[in-house]
Amino acid sequence: MTHLHFGAGALGRGLVLPRIVSAGGDVEVADTDAALISRLRRDEGYTLEIVGDEGCWTEFIPIRAAHLIGEDTVDLGKAIEDADVVTTSVQVGNLTGVVDRLAPVWQRGPERARVIVGCENLHNVGAHIAGLFDRAGGVAGLKCPDCVVDRICATSADGATIETEDYSEWVVDGDMDLRGPDRVANVDGLFFRKRYLVNTLADSCAFVGQSRGFGYLYAAVSDPKVRDTVAPLIDMLCKHLVDRFDYSLQEIVEYRDKSIARLSLSGISRRIETVARDPWRKFAPDERFLEPMVAYRAAGGDINEALSALAAILRGIEPDPEILSERLTKLWAGTQAAPLVEQVVETVR
Repeated sequence: MTHLHFGAGALGRGLVLPRIVSAGGDVEVADTDAALISRLRRDEGYTLEIVGDEGCWTEFIPIRAAHLIGEDTVDLGKAIEDADVVTTSVQVGNLTGVVDRLAPVWQRGPERARVIVGCENLHNVGAHIAGLFDRAGGVAGLKCPDCVVDRICATSADGATIETEDYSEWVVDGDMDLRGPDRVANVDGLFFRKRYLVNTLADSCAFVGQSRGFGYLYAAVSDPKVRDTVAPLIDMLCKHLVDRFDYSLQEIVEYRDKSIARLSLSGISRRIETVARDPWRKFAPDERFLEPMVAYRAAGGDINEALSALAAILRGIEPDPEILSERLTKLWAGTQAAPLVEQVVETVR
């Protein structure tokens, strides 16, 4: 089985490639970073530094070939043609460019079974990628499973080493026999558990922590005052997960506590600005903060304390109530979140 991976950033090198290699797969990688690709070619891989309860250790992750997107057209085209499985860990907006490279090559070749797994932390990522292929003319025999990825990763200052934890989660739905990910019947419950109690938790602490002068994510999450600020929101998310999915409260609380411990690992030097970014995208009505809050309220839940925590987080991003009101009014207009604008802004005032 031939693997090709697009995106050699922290998640790709920290989670996806190590899982494929540890399962016995050979992998080629493609990226736009010329210096990184040059280093991967020279070293024929890279170093993974892992932090866990037992201390810190390193692993070397071998790479069969590294391709520079935009220059290695012939070699990358051959890698695309040969690939049985393609994985991606690029920004969602860059998936169109990846599909535009894959589709023409696969359309010219004979029909065969292929799989593309998007590891972009996007709900229904499989359907999203399938839609991009449909717009590009379609590829017969292609499967696009949904996916959940979870591992805290950071790139070292020189870019050569990936710092990560000993925990990892990579699951896909369906019955495909793939090297690397685990298989589950339905990823939805796992996806939202991770989105709320890792992503929303990390984002909340990062936004509040950055406004209070913290430089690293672990330092913000480790601070009791930061955690107390966001706790009512996280508590609401726990209740929402119990109500919406087949989890017990004990399962969710244990997962939350594990997430806090993971995000507090001082051996992973994740700069806080790499998490506290794109705030207005993350506060969109269908995103990780508002979507669960609106759904929990619609089911009869009390969101007042969670809304106060949300206001405290937003205050760290935009302390001016008038500017905040203007932004939220425009962002939440015409949605079920619109009635919450006044309450949030009054709390900020």
